[in-house]
Amino acid sequence: MNRDQAVKNLLERQTAHSKKPVKFKKWIPAFKMASSKQTSFNWLVDGLFPRTGLAVVYGSPDTGKSTLLRQLCLCVVASNHWIGFKTFPQHKRTAYISTEDDKESLNVMLPKQVEAMGYDKVHSHNVHFLFQAGDVLKELTTLLETGHKFDLIVIDCFSDIFTLNNSQANQVRVFLSNFHDLVREYETLIIFNHHSKKETENKIPHKNNVSGVGIVSKSRIAIEFRKDPLESHKRHLCVVKGNYLKDDMKVDSFCLDFSSGFHFKFLKDDGKPFESLVLEPEEREIIDENIYNYVEAHSQKEAEVYFEKSQPTISRACKRHKETLLRRKE
Repeated sequence: MNRDQAVKNLLERQTAHSKKPVKFKKWIPAFKMASSKQTSFNWLVDGLFPRTGLAVVYGSPDTGKSTLLRQLCLCVVASNHWIGFKTFPQHKRTAYISTEDDKESLNVMLPKQVEAMGYDKVHSHNVHFLFQAGDVLKELTTLLETGHKFDLIVIDCFSDIFTLNNSQANQVRVFLSNFHDLVREYETLIIFNHHSKKETENKIPHKNNVSGVGIVSKSRIAIEFRKDPLESHKRHLCVVKGNYLKDDMKVDSFCLDFSSGFHFKFLKDDGKPFESLVLEPEEREIIDENIYNYVEAHSQKEAEVYFEKSQPTISRACKRHKETLLRRKE
């Protein structure tokens, strides 16, 4: 075949191809979205968690993050309120991947949590647990390919499934892109349980307190979960990032009672400005001293009533002040 014939054949193929109707399978015309009748965002948890996307809840160890997220899964499948928020499940089915707690641990803890919640166990048929850290993406893909729809998937915890360098933002973002594609395709929400940096309890809640980099920027919602600086039975849910959330949700905490150790209750009037969740050492010492002196003159039980604080909080304050007195004598 000479050059002229080759050019002619190429042009014919291009012309034939251009006559075929073009289909953009994954592309959506702007006109379709501009003509939408939808007036509000689709929420899984009203005004907090969207129906689809990635989110992260992070904090120090022993704050109760896993308990909080298990409670969310149980509430979603039952269409119950979660710490004061309405839930709007479509499928009433959730999945929970646990890399730290094993089946034996949950056999003990979950019945206590269900009892503390006053929960109807019949709903728990639709909360599915997987206890492993390897091949999580593959397991999720296989699960979702079954055709069953899930409102929520919790991965507890992120650091166990991410084995690269979490200080390299590009590695984290590329890793999370696979999960991002998954939630888009199957229209679900994935929440990662993650750790905060060391000593962030002494800092104001902020998205920079999360361990590593990249996970917050890839998430639509980021929540820092921390203990109250004074009341040991209280926890604070702090929204540090929220696309399309109201601004006032990102300046004050949502306060939760964790007295039972297995169940969180919303304390409507006890939320605090983020700045109030950090105590200067001098402030804490003054408070501890006042509590200690009151207990010395009265009793611990009376101190609980007078200071309106729980028994563990009073005990810890007294213990800290005793240690302070010993250091001063040295």
